[in-house]
Amino acid sequence: TTHSNDKRFAYQVVTEPPRIRAKKMASTETDLAVRETPVNEAGRELISTGYALLAACRCGKLKAVQDLLVRGADINVQDPRGKSALVYAAMTGHTEVVSLLVEHGANLEVTSADGKTPLAFAVSRGNTNVVDILLKAGANIGFQLPSGDTVLHIACEHGYLAITELLL
Repeated sequence: TTHSNDKRFAYQVVTEPPRIRAKKMASTETDLAVRETPVNEAGRELISTGYALLAACRCGKLKAVQDLLVRGADINVQDPRGKSALVYAAMTGHTEVVSLLVEHGANLEVTSADGKTPLAFAVSRGNTNVVDILLKAGANIGFQLPSGDTVLHIACEHGYLAITELLL
């Protein structure tokens, strides 16, 4: 059954629309599939690249993230666009998942293919609580995106007053 769970989970992560996938990610069956999925086994392309952890972080599945980390998932794995588990959790505003990843040593300064850090994603999405967590953990507020902008520029541009105050 583990092999069929692997295929089902990988299929959900890769092929289904985000809204449908999010609903299924909340199911007990998917939680069980996550617990049974090989997290870093060589030769299993979808799993060895960390998609199980990335999907769990994106959907805010704290228990699944905990289970995957305990089982040895690579906390700093990145998808082909350079997005890490911390980036997905920061983008989607899942504060408990962000805190867990930070506590487990996730790279705060990892950059995606478009040159953004987890802090830049959190700021651009207006996720004030995530910004606060990342700043307290030591995220670099002076980091410049390829455009030359900093996270302060992004916060001001979007009119995020609370985030701007945190950054000053």
